[in-house]
Amino acid sequence: MLTYGAELWGLNKATILEQNQTSFLRSILGTDKNTSAPAVRAELGMHSLQSNLIIKVFNYWLKILFMDTNSLPKICLMEQTNMALTNSWISRLHETITHHGFSIQYLLSIAPQARDIFKQRVLDISAQSDLELLSKNRSLSWLAKNKITFLPEKYISMPLPQVLRRAFTRARFELLDSMVKYGRFHHLPYQERTCICGSPSVENISHILFDCQLYAPIRLEYLSPFLERTVHRDPIHRLSYLLSGSNVYIVRKVAKFVTKAAALRTQYVEQIGVSCKGDLHI
Repeated sequence: MLTYGAELWGLNKATILEQNQTSFLRSILGTDKNTSAPAVRAELGMHSLQSNLIIKVFNYWLKILFMDTNSLPKICLMEQTNMALTNSWISRLHETITHHGFSIQYLLSIAPQARDIFKQRVLDISAQSDLELLSKNRSLSWLAKNKITFLPEKYISMPLPQVLRRAFTRARFELLDSMVKYGRFHHLPYQERTCICGSPSVENISHILFDCQLYAPIRLEYLSPFLERTVHRDPIHRLSYLLSGSNVYIVRKVAKFVTKAAALRTQYVEQIGVSCKGDLHI
């Protein structure tokens, strides 16, 4: 629906519509409102709206080119081409075609295959751009290193309750309530984002899943079988084992763990707050 009529109004409204699509994709995953758009698209294997607009406009242009010379769309197209206005529908399309590494002459020479070839180039560039931007995102440290293909993750289509799927997504995106997340918005140096449990370790996703003593009982209940089976003792390998999202049983258990952990953390923070208020009267 967002691209309806794009053939006529062209590419100049892509930014506004992109924001609408990104908001919708974030709501599907259950991420925060400011979560990286390229990361969200890559997780779902959903190409940018901009790339889809380009393809629609290109296909329409190609269709008009092969219409009868006396047809109204063909007459309008030739007029725009002859006027050569820098901000016209046709000039923006020509710039876009060149930007994607094609010449108009070449595409016309392969007219029967031009649509498919141009479409694939646009989608490939869009996917590569999103993956490159994701790889440089320091706030998504695990996902940036492990999301290397522009395909929807397997867990997205697994038979899971929405609350568990979203909890697993938030673990992959490192959006769980933690000092890492708090420090990100309060400009706290990373090494100072130590866990509220009193440990000198940074309260990141690895610490939450493997080490934090606040969650020792539920870790034993939900994660111990997987941690015992893991061949690699290195936290990076163990983290990828739990967050890869390829095994529905592991996904379900990890999601339940982080859901319970979030509730326990909230209770603990509230207890700390009550204790601090009591100290004011001493």
